[in-house]
Amino acid sequence: MMKNYLIIFLLIVYVNLSKSEKRQQITFNINELDDIVNVLPTEENEEEELEKICGNKTIDMSQTGIRNLKTRTFENIPNIQCLNLEGNEIKNISEEVFHSQNFENLIYLNLSTNSLDVNNLDFINNHKNLKTLVLDTSSGNNNNNNNNNNNNNNNNNNNKIFKPKFSLKNLENLYLRNNNLSEINSLDSLLSSNSRLRKLFLTNNKIFNFNNYGNVINSALKYIHVENNDLQSLATLIKLNSLTHLYFENGYGQNKICLFRNEYSNLRVLSLKNCYLTDLESCSFFFTSKPFKFLTTLDLSHNQLNAKSIKNNLLPSLQNLSLSHNPLSSVPENLATLPNLKVLSLSYCNISKITSDTFKKFTRLEILSLRGNKISNFDNYSFSSMTYLRILDLAENQLRTLPQYWSFNLNNLRYLNLNSNYFLSVNALNLEKNSLLEDLHLRNNNIISLMIVPFNLSSELTIHVGPIL
Repeated sequence: MMKNYLIIFLLIVYVNLSKSEKRQQITFNINELDDIVNVLPTEENEEEELEKICGNKTIDMSQTGIRNLKTRTFENIPNIQCLNLEGNEIKNISEEVFHSQNFENLIYLNLSTNSLDVNNLDFINNHKNLKTLVLDTSSGNNNNNNNNNNNNNNNNNNNKIFKPKFSLKNLENLYLRNNNLSEINSLDSLLSSNSRLRKLFLTNNKIFNFNNYGNVINSALKYIHVENNDLQSLATLIKLNSLTHLYFENGYGQNKICLFRNEYSNLRVLSLKNCYLTDLESCSFFFTSKPFKFLTTLDLSHNQLNAKSIKNNLLPSLQNLSLSHNPLSSVPENLATLPNLKVLSLSYCNISKITSDTFKKFTRLEILSLRGNKISNFDNYSFSSMTYLRILDLAENQLRTLPQYWSFNLNNLRYLNLNSNYFLSVNALNLEKNSLLEDLHLRNNNIISLMIVPFNLSSELTIHVGPIL
């Protein structure tokens, strides 16, 4: 039966395309990613960083079983700029190995997943051109987010206090993920000895405190990742005036709090994903008289917030907000008071009702995700005030039809996702008035035909369909 539907579907598509002079495209790629609404900025990982600064100039000796590096190992390789030694069995490196003339222009060094002691790295000192240093260990070495208290107590002997001793005056990126670090003693020393350090990756450690921290006025640190640690306060980090991006996610325990003061904060991006938040009073910055006036991006997804706990929060510059995976049940009214909000994700929030007033005041919104809710209908005026809207994601809801003139004012709408609903035909979408739509996603519906010719839609429209039910 499914095979017959597929044949009928393809025949109808072929006939209608042959009648039309327009250039609409049909794609049957059922594995195509369609969840494109991402509030947090996309960051380069170490592989992309390597490609960016090294191109094809990397000497790749990763996963080669190396245990010892002899003084003459690199003797016949001149002008080494990028070296990858990831995934070997190196325990010690003598100072002489990296201090030949061949390493004078070293800018990238990857020593991750070896058996080196991060407190014993004297051999890299004084490399004046080194910009990126990768000292991660295998992710399997740190499971503190999934273990119970007993398991963590058993692993305490493996915890390390990081006492940075290296001094690299041009170091910009430092990766220290999965190292079982419990403390950094001291952050002051790390930042002052490496005065150009811009990005610090401490993800998947056991850090509960930053000791001996004062205030490094001349620090260049802008990005810090402390996801999956044991921190219960961000006060220390917030004092760092240079910091613009802070990623604090996946609290260790269900009593995780994130109290901090923000009088001098210059944060632009803040992630508090999966921090067990039930209200925003536990994050004091929402209710201070001196708000985060520069904050543009805030991720509060995967918490336990409800619509009533989202109060007026004094964030005048906020443009991107995610409240996805929270039991909101309805769209929080106070979000409309954010004057510059452009991107809003409310996916998987158990929302069932959208009225003509729900988004009436969201006039500057450009991207909206309502994916994975329980919306079965809305009226003609639900989105009429959102004239700047470019991307609308309504996938994984309970929609069977859309109102006749629902998209009449959506003159900038380019991307519409209606995957995994209950539509029987394309006519039920009522899109005749939208002539600039470029991507229409209709996978996992009950549609067996596409009537393309009657549409007054863009000639560049791509319709994504399949599987055929």
